[in-house]
Amino acid sequence: MRTQKKTESTSQKAIQITLSNALDQSDKRLIEIGPSQTVRQAVVDAKMAPSSQFDVFSSVGEVVTNRLASQVDGETLYVGPARIAGGSKHLTLDGIRVLSIDFPTILPVHEMILNNSVQMFSVRVPDKSNRTKNGFYQLAIHCPDPANQMPSAYVLNRDDVLKSRYITQGGTTGANYDYSTKKLPGTNRDAWWVCNGNFEPTYTAISKNIVAQISGFLNHIISVLNS
Repeated sequence: MRTQKKTESTSQKAIQITLSNALDQSDKRLIEIGPSQTVRQAVVDAKMAPSSQFDVFSSVGEVVTNRLASQVDGETLYVGPARIAGGSKHLTLDGIRVLSIDFPTILPVHEMILNNSVQMFSVRVPDKSNRTKNGFYQLAIHCPDPANQMPSAYVLNRDDVLKSRYITQGGTTGANYDYSTKKLPGTNRDAWWVCNGNFEPTYTAISKNIVAQISGFLNHIISVLNS
């Protein structure tokens, strides 16, 4: 994690905050800024703004973009797409099309589409750590209520996995962040869940835009499988 310092008046005590890219958890920076500077300006100066339309979120999902640095001293903040008022609370087919830009292998499970709400989709993600026979994980992502509950990721090609780090039998851990089930939803097939850890605060903080949240979740799962 890199540390960036900004030159401020000697009469002002520098404020330290950690900025994390909500869609890429590996991009995290500890910065020092003046207390009268806004969070928005700090993000721009650190060159972490994804575009002119972005928001910054606290660890509990509160928008803090326009707050003064002195109000968030010592906190970890998440930079992501601008929060959009309203919008769908479900993943729609249009949302799948948007996600396919970054995840071209994504496909909705047609048997689990209800009133244009995609409750499960499949996607192929890379294996960068040589833990599979063919160099990829085939995943099923179950997301029946993504606005209120983090999705669950299941490995479909479990037989191709040579080292099963962070892959466990579904519905068995008892962790409060484990929403998995013993059987793959909609089937009688045993479920192999990717343990996502306590990612839910970050998932909530990303945005209230469902596509942005699921994109962040997928990037997190890719990171977990390759860590």
